[in-house]
Amino acid sequence: MASSVKNPAGTFDRKRLEAVAAEVRMLEAESALTASASRKGNLTLQPKLSFKSFPVSQVSVAVSPDCSYRLLMEAIDSAEKSITAYVYNISAPYILALLKKKLQQGVKLRVMVDPNDPNDNKSEEFANLKKLGNFELQLSPSSAARPIFTVCHQKFVVVDHKTTVVESANWATTSIPAAKQAGQYVPGNREWLIRVDDKDLAAWFEDLFQKDWDIPPPAVLAAVAPTPAAATVLESAALYVPPSRLFDIGLATKAVSVYPVVSPVNYFEKIGDLLKTAKQRIWLQQQYITAGNGVNELLEIVHDKAKTCDVKIILSPKYPSSWNSSVKTLKAAGLYGKLRAQNLKHVVHCHNKGVLVDDRHVVVSSTNWSENSVTRAREAGLLVTSRELTDYYASVFQLDWDEGVAPARLAATTIAVAATELV
Repeated sequence: MASSVKNPAGTFDRKRLEAVAAEVRMLEAESALTASASRKGNLTLQPKLSFKSFPVSQVSVAVSPDCSYRLLMEAIDSAEKSITAYVYNISAPYILALLKKKLQQGVKLRVMVDPNDPNDNKSEEFANLKKLGNFELQLSPSSAARPIFTVCHQKFVVVDHKTTVVESANWATTSIPAAKQAGQYVPGNREWLIRVDDKDLAAWFEDLFQKDWDIPPPAVLAAVAPTPAAATVLESAALYVPPSRLFDIGLATKAVSVYPVVSPVNYFEKIGDLLKTAKQRIWLQQQYITAGNGVNELLEIVHDKAKTCDVKIILSPKYPSSWNSSVKTLKAAGLYGKLRAQNLKHVVHCHNKGVLVDDRHVVVSSTNWSENSVTRAREAGLLVTSRELTDYYASVFQLDWDEGVAPARLAATTIAVAATELV
């Protein structure tokens, strides 16, 4: 509360924000901030979903790069009957090896991945998945054959119809680095993950998977744009060094309530309503925040709440295009003074999509704060109501904030290099 008084929000300029949104759309059309921006969806064919709260008791949480590997791998390795994975990108060799092992043990494997290529060229990732053996594998309904969503960017897995892991993290080496012991530091992204052992929640996510699996091809295929060019990224000028603290897996000791939040269905409405309830703080840790439909309205709520709440925003400076668009967005929204950049000396990239509201609510999700992610992409997450789990993620956020970089200091701490990884 005190910090918001010392550093009040600036003016919320709707006209300027719309101008930034138009600029972002133009950038996406020309070169694509993400590979998904060049695809055209047909949301009229998306399945209907129903939502409710799930009271759960067995919950564990983790973050990358600290302890995500152990949480995810333990969940997958526990499989005795089935693994249902709906993940944007699956490429880490050690995750592929474990999936192959479980397949050889007789575990039923079903996988749906995004094509990662608007032209559906058979990527190396898809080819490596096919090499695992005989199992059910399909491109998600963001492919040329089923162009329903601009991208299927969700990351969740259901094991044995009872365990669900929901993440901001792809199954890639930078997203889930192989830190196999508590306290081991392996450089990777900042990501948030949550595991819930509850049959009803597992059934809900399996139903989402099945409905997207069953979407038929539309009668007329949408046009597909060319593959976007590679982006430039910012990397730390120094070698990676551990942050001052590494976090272990956290366990809930009290009852927890979880509520699915899915783009483009209910994320905007549910998160907007959540932000409006804030009385103490709104902390956002995102890969970027770019102006556009959905995002502008969420930012207006945050700006209004900054009058009485502690607002803090951490973004990734890794990609100059999205970083510069984010800076313009936050300046137009009067929230630039609330911004710090993730310190790239400690993590490869801030790929998180986290929202913290007061001391009771945290969102673990794949939804970026962009027009595409909120309004046109398939994304999945959980709104978690729990003081102790909110405290866990808030501690991670506070560390990243304390070790973050003021935007004005970025030029002195980072250098630009070429890269091809866009999401």
